[in-house]
Amino acid sequence: MISKLSFSSQSTLYIYLSFFLLFLGSVNMSAQCAGNNGSLTVCDIANPLNPPVDLNALLGIHTAGGTWNDDDFSGGLNVVNGTLNVQDIKESGVFHYTYSLNNVNGCTGSAVVTITIGGYAGVAGAFNLICSSETSYNLFHVFNGTLLSPQTNGIWEDVDNKGGLSGFTLNASVPQPIPGTYSYKYTVPAIATCPPSSSTIHLTIQRKPISGDPDKSDFCSNNLASYTNLDLNSLLIGEDSGGRWTELSGTSEIGFPADYIVNIQNIYNVKGAGNYSFKYTVTPKEAICLPSASTTITIKIEQFLDFTGAKLEVNSDICENEIPTATYNAVLTRGTQFIADGSYEVTYFVTGAASSTTIVRNFVSGVLSFPIDRANFKFVKDYTISILNIKVANSPGVCTNIIGTIEDDLHVYPIPKINAATLTILPVCKNDDATVFFLGTSNLTNGDYDISYNLSGSNTKTATAVLSITEGLGSFNIPKNLIPNVGLTKITITKITNAVTGCSNTSTLNKEFTVNPLPDLSNLIVTVKDVCQGQPAIVDMTGLGTLTDISIEYTISGANVIVPPQTKSLTVVGGIKSFSIPATDIPIVGVTTFTITNVTNTLTGCSISTTIPKNFNVNPLPIIAVSSPQPFCTSDNATVANLMPQGNQYKWFDSATSTVPLISTTPLITGYYYVKEVNVVTGCESSLKTVAVIINLTPQINSAIVTIPSICQGFNANINFATGTTNLTDGNYNIFYNLSGSNTTTTPVSAILTVTNGMPSFSINSNFIPKAGNTTIAITNITNTLTHCTNTSTLTKVFVVNAVPDVSTMIVTIKDGCLGQDTNVDISGLVNLTNITLSYAVSGANTIGSQTIPLVVSTGKTSFSILGSALSTIGSNTLVITDITNAGNSCSTIINSVSKNFDINAIPNNPTAGNQTFCETDFATVANLQPGGNQYKWYASASSNTALASNALLVTANYFLKEGNPTTGCQSNATPISVLINTVTIPVLKPSGQDFCGVDKPTILSLSNNTTASKNLAWYDAVTNGKLLIKTDLLSEGATYYGFDYDSNTKCTSSPLVVTVSLTDCTATPENFFIPDGFSPNGDGVNETFQIIDIEFLFPNYNLEIFNRYGNILFKGDINKPAWDGKSSNSGFMNGDAPTGVYFYVIQYNKDNLKPKQGQLYLNR
Repeated sequence: MISKLSFSSQSTLYIYLSFFLLFLGSVNMSAQCAGNNGSLTVCDIANPLNPPVDLNALLGIHTAGGTWNDDDFSGGLNVVNGTLNVQDIKESGVFHYTYSLNNVNGCTGSAVVTITIGGYAGVAGAFNLICSSETSYNLFHVFNGTLLSPQTNGIWEDVDNKGGLSGFTLNASVPQPIPGTYSYKYTVPAIATCPPSSSTIHLTIQRKPISGDPDKSDFCSNNLASYTNLDLNSLLIGEDSGGRWTELSGTSEIGFPADYIVNIQNIYNVKGAGNYSFKYTVTPKEAICLPSASTTITIKIEQFLDFTGAKLEVNSDICENEIPTATYNAVLTRGTQFIADGSYEVTYFVTGAASSTTIVRNFVSGVLSFPIDRANFKFVKDYTISILNIKVANSPGVCTNIIGTIEDDLHVYPIPKINAATLTILPVCKNDDATVFFLGTSNLTNGDYDISYNLSGSNTKTATAVLSITEGLGSFNIPKNLIPNVGLTKITITKITNAVTGCSNTSTLNKEFTVNPLPDLSNLIVTVKDVCQGQPAIVDMTGLGTLTDISIEYTISGANVIVPPQTKSLTVVGGIKSFSIPATDIPIVGVTTFTITNVTNTLTGCSISTTIPKNFNVNPLPIIAVSSPQPFCTSDNATVANLMPQGNQYKWFDSATSTVPLISTTPLITGYYYVKEVNVVTGCESSLKTVAVIINLTPQINSAIVTIPSICQGFNANINFATGTTNLTDGNYNIFYNLSGSNTTTTPVSAILTVTNGMPSFSINSNFIPKAGNTTIAITNITNTLTHCTNTSTLTKVFVVNAVPDVSTMIVTIKDGCLGQDTNVDISGLVNLTNITLSYAVSGANTIGSQTIPLVVSTGKTSFSILGSALSTIGSNTLVITDITNAGNSCSTIINSVSKNFDINAIPNNPTAGNQTFCETDFATVANLQPGGNQYKWYASASSNTALASNALLVTANYFLKEGNPTTGCQSNATPISVLINTVTIPVLKPSGQDFCGVDKPTILSLSNNTTASKNLAWYDAVTNGKLLIKTDLLSEGATYYGFDYDSNTKCTSSPLVVTVSLTDCTATPENFFIPDGFSPNGDGVNETFQIIDIEFLFPNYNLEIFNRYGNILFKGDINKPAWDGKSSNSGFMNGDAPTGVYFYVIQYNKDNLKPKQGQLYLNR
């Protein structure tokens, strides 16, 4: 490639091309026989017109016959003739060449020629293709091999900044996306007066085939049912699709080239557990990426194991002193499932160990054994050996094998250690066993221990016993036959053995104890006297000798029996002691026997059994028969003499604690009195009996104030007495009365007067007062039904009986009605009535229970309405008037014969209508509401009677629909609906949102991003019937777009946003766009023209001119003719295709006073 040159004008370029110099440099001379030092700068080394440099010519006048030396090993120097081929020098730089004479024709000396080589960045190939598998690709491979190779001291630049470039090597897998074409610029720096040289290559990277990485492919034999159609592709990660699977293990699951489905269950059924391999091969889309890629996946089927019922036995338990030498072996026996012979991995855990242990051993005939290191059992304790997991050796471990609880316990037992313990032995009585209590410091656990012991002192013997320990405490007995002698005895334990573990130890543990004598009862005398029932009996004891503190056991038998024997603690002084037998222990009359059965010296705890019986009598108390309560009337003036019973043996008292009897003339009052009887033979007195005395009032009503409310004919009259005007208490009283006046009686009438909360009342039956008018009642007698106290009466009172309404001429009228609407009832013939209450009921199709309403009567007429809500059924009905009450006196007439029939006609069913939604842009009216028809009317409210016009514009509100029946005139109830008018906000264009730079390739999405709208914004090329534009469509200069926002929830669109786009809003600098440095118009469809992309947006008025190296114009372009196809358009100079070579361009920006830009390009055919 020709180095880039800078020219001030086109004329300068023409002159330069006409007088092109081969070399740019100067020669410096210094006179000597070897010639003069010289220098030369060569910038354009790629120019094919450049001949080799004759270094001899640069020496000036010199003596021939010397030798040349390449001082810097630049290459390219012919040391024989001194010519230098600068194109053989692979780097730019400053190089030195020395010419030397060694006594040639008497001349000795040397001269140095300095050559400065300018940079050359080479010419890239037209089409460069590599595979992404190239992770260290030499970018120099892309240069045109038919031209001069670039120098090697340049610097590579990642133009697209995609990564992967290191020096001159590229990791082609890094740039993304792949496939893709990426640019890399190679620049050899400037040196001396030579400018830098650059060349940009375009490298297309094709994607290498990827066969993926194996994913997890381990399976358990008990979980294969869901893998009968396994997609082998699911066992790969990141693979290319479209590859081919092949067999490696002979499963016959791959049936044809495109097959990728295998049946894991079938593989297991046919071949069993094991490893089965399949290979996936992907062929590259481009030959550059050959060879194909392959990945092998291995399906591992692990055998599921079930150890339900398996057993583990670890041998064997030891004592503490065997720890250093013990050995242990574990035997694992399979359960119900057959376990194949072979190698298995067993993981077990010993309690107390830092971690579990895994071993590999063989199952043989269902049994696997393994040793366990004694280091696991270094201490006295209980160990549990648990099997945590079992699997076939070297299997993947994906099966969750059923292990369950497989464990065994191993015990390292301690030897008993008791010398630091304590024995406690309480003093024992002669003829009793001695109990030895074990406690204190020891290592004994709960259980039984066999011990051997010696006795010394008052008693001597050697014996054995069983010591039972619970929570460190225990005891055993020394039989009484081993300790027959009174005094001190010492026990020493000589050996102890754990009865369960068999572990034993010697001992020196000992303790002294005392054997005490029994009590002496040879002189004991017991006396018991007779008692009255309910009193304690006194027991006297003598002859107890030297005893001071004793406890006796005794029994009571005969008339009174106590079981079990009673215990009594007594303090004895001088051999004598008395105590009482509680009255509660001898409640029954008769002969009773007191017997002492045991006496214990409480100081020593020693006791002796005996039988010392004594009889005594328990005499009865008198029994009094009394009645309670004993009532009297105030008119009786009762005294104590009126109380029962009476006699000299009876004594009456006015309190339970009094000792002074009452005299017989003492007046009685309401309260309690007490009586007792005394037996003159035994002196026993009865208990006090309580008698309640009640002094009842004699009824008195003569001064009573009586009220009798007016009544209607046919009703009872209620007689009420004012509170506090009688002495009557709550309860019932029998009375007799007479009637006179409008109503009379010939004999006294009996009635029950009831007093409640101090208010007396009774009723006169309506049968005795049938006539209207005034009647007088006179009460003649009253008796209290509870106390039977009675009295005469002179009380009288007058009361009124009112007449009932006359309905003999009443007429009722009712018309047919509509379902659910009020129905009117008219009534006439109500003579002399003004205000009434009326009761009615409805039967038939509708049932209305009895209703009572107040009505005003005018000239004998009135009316009322039956609510439509009560007439909810279509059909025939009957109205019945049951009662009319005169509001003036509250008297009513029961009516049995007034009824009227009427019909309830159907109303149309409430029309069916649902909530309705419209878009604002629909401009919907009432006519758009559904349903529609002449029978339907729409209203603004449920109570409105004015229908809405069909052209009324709908708004968001509630509307009401009714349907009418033209025959009956009945109209349905209103059906309410809600109308919602949905609106969508018109999208808003952001400030200057219509302005873009075409260089940026703005799209419909770019236009959307310049608005405030939802993600549902859609653009069309016309306001109506336009084409929907996709978001990747490029925007066009001056085009108008119509944006409609869309609400996916309401299915409504907005009114349009109209935008006319400009693509010239660009920051215009020459660096804004890329100028290619070459093209290849060879007909292969790739890089066929030279065109500066996007310049029309930055500089819409630009001009482009292409020159050959001789200054001839080959092409003129602008915005309407942007691409040069490599043909000459200057027929005066050349017609047809321009040859391969370097050409020059000049760009006139015609904007912002920017200077023209000049450059060079390479045409390659």
